Amino acid sequence: MSMKRSAIVIIFATFFSVVSVVAHELEFKGTVAAVEKARVQVKTIGENGKPTGKSEWFAITDKTKVRRGDVEVAFARAKIKKNERIVVIVEHGDEAGVEWTCTMHPEVAKDGPGVCPKCSMTLVERQRPAKATEVRLAPATDGPR
Repeated sequence: MSMKRSAIVIIFATFFSVVSVVAHELEFKGTVAAVEKARVQVKTIGENGKPTGKSEWFAITDKTKVRRGDVEVAFARAKIKKNERIVVIVEHGDEAGVEWTCTMHPEVAKDGPGVCPKCSMTLVERQRPAKATEVRLAPATDGPR
């Protein structure tokens, strides 16, 4: 294979590997509806820039990157405010869904119905929030001047 042809093949392969990485992420844009200790609720905005009328909860884990402008900060220190614009990135496979849990042991989470391994109670269905990989916020402002 010629050197020129090898370079084209490498560029082509690199392009498609980058595209495949991007395709494994979902981006949710919107405004903050609520903030809790380890999750944030977002009123989503559609591709057309208009509100969808839906809101989604996103779980924040110790692996979630939180960026305010160009600076990475801890979720608790980000001081996220209601109605603030936000972008949440979710890896493919970490989307919201349904899981089964015990009413006495909420840390128990299974993919389907069954019984609690701790107390043998019947598991109940609950909504599982999407796990945020990254949260992007506008840079902090010092307030009015």
